[in-house]
Amino acid sequence: MVRAPAEPAEGVRGDAATHGRRRDHGVSLAELDDAVGREDRPPVDAFIAASCTAIPRGVGLATYRLLARGFDSLPDRGMWLTDRLLDRILPDETRADFGAGGYALDAQDVALRSLSVLDLLAALGRIEVPLWFVNGQYDQLRVNERLFTRVAPHAELIVVPRTTHHVTVMRPTVFNALLNLAITTLEQTW
Repeated sequence: MVRAPAEPAEGVRGDAATHGRRRDHGVSLAELDDAVGREDRPPVDAFIAASCTAIPRGVGLATYRLLARGFDSLPDRGMWLTDRLLDRILPDETRADFGAGGYALDAQDVALRSLSVLDLLAALGRIEVPLWFVNGQYDQLRVNERLFTRVAPHAELIVVPRTTHHVTVMRPTVFNALLNLAITTLEQTW
């Protein structure tokens, strides 16, 4: 979905700082927001926002951060509980891949704190390309999905049944079908 530019956008790296081989290198979400929030149009033909239709503010964000720090204080940083939960909710076909590069537990609180300074609604209003919001039916971050669709009325909201926040790995076949739908839409309309 992203057209590869001749030169990477300044401040944007190929891997997110909280995943896989990049997890030990700090890049704040504010830095990424600055890179994509420039006045010039980023080299993106479409945008799929999976499991992220919440405004990260107030009590919700504070609670999420408190829980994350609580898990981090458990023996083995709560990995025994995390692994048991993921073993129950993820299909065998994706379980081994999920977290294969490790978990960026040290970056988690920094990333969550960084969310509070982003102006997501302003950024959302600047998106002029085809846009899809994809949420799991039981995703805790669905709380503002109607607001997101009002701010970006050209966006499509797709809710995947029987799925949580982990929509991409819980229902990979469905998610891949949605990616194909987006690609087909682009091929037919652009």
